[in-house]
Amino acid sequence: MVDLKVLTGRFAAAVLVLMFACAGAAAQSSGQLTVERCMTPDQFRAAGLSKLTTSEMQALNAWFALTVDRAIAIGQNSQAKVAGRNTDNITIDDILGGVIIAPDGQFLGIISNNLIDPKSISNSVGQHGSSVGQFSIFNTVCKYGGTIGRYSPFNNASNECPQIYVNAKPICYLTVNTWMSPRFDPRMLKASLESRH
Repeated sequence: MVDLKVLTGRFAAAVLVLMFACAGAAAQSSGQLTVERCMTPDQFRAAGLSKLTTSEMQALNAWFALTVDRAIAIGQNSQAKVAGRNTDNITIDDILGGVIIAPDGQFLGIISNNLIDPKSISNSVGQHGSSVGQFSIFNTVCKYGGTIGRYSPFNNASNECPQIYVNAKPICYLTVNTWMSPRFDPRMLKASLESRH
């Protein structure tokens, strides 16, 4: 199922990148940010925009300006979120006992403060809780952990992050990526479980 919030976040991120790339051109010309100023003449022609009438181009630029304003608002809201803090009103009690599943279907452990359960992410010598476990989010050199792991909850650039399921129902993403929602921050998860040992 398509998550509209995720799509909106990705679109906003793309527009923000475009906006900053074009901002210099707009500032130099002391004018409004427009589609024409964000493209080279060749790109403008290749996109077929040179065929638009004056009124059609004005309508496009009006939409573009509105979209940029909305993207800025979304970006500012995202930046206001505190790193390491859960931002979707989900508590550790809501997900305790839940399971973590990677986007490729791999089971990544049970959210538990049990130090000896082999499936617990709190078991520091288990395959789901150790720093060397093949399927551990705390293994910084596997695809499920670290800041560059493809499916890692600690990769703030990845939108392919694990999800937390409780009673076979998806509750939220487990990720530091603030564009994903609803989410639970893995740093908060680790700290919360450690405080219960």
